[in-house]
Amino acid sequence: MESDISKQKDKFIEGLISVIFGLAKLAEARDKETGGHLKRMAEYTRALAQTLRKTEKFEKVIDYYFIYFLYHASYLHDIGKLGIPEDILLKTGMLSIEDFEIIKTHTTIGADILRESDKDHPNIDFIKSDSLRILFINIKLVCI
Repeated sequence: MESDISKQKDKFIEGLISVIFGLAKLAEARDKETGGHLKRMAEYTRALAQTLRKTEKFEKVIDYYFIYFLYHASYLHDIGKLGIPEDILLKTGMLSIEDFEIIKTHTTIGADILRESDKDHPNIDFIKSDSLRILFINIKLVCI
């Protein structure tokens, strides 16, 4: 019985990861210039988390599962590009200052999307602790 539940849980998790990847690819499909950007960012995120895992500050926070889920969740980092007008997102050549300001809003749009999801599912407390928030800030600073 426990094995069946574990298998169902594994299937469910794989399904969620598939949805995450599909949403991320949807955002990436609008912007062909990014190429392997999502995969590279996921790899950077994993490498940073593995390095931080070795520090005293994060050794009790970061485990294999945390890194596994963080790696897959990182594919959503550009989900906010779905809210950027196509004529700006796909513009060739140099962006105007105004267009660049609009492109930069994709991070806020993405954060709003994920924040709304968090409101709708308050019992999922993936990013509730201060340690996790600090970890994500460190990863974001290194990736910029």
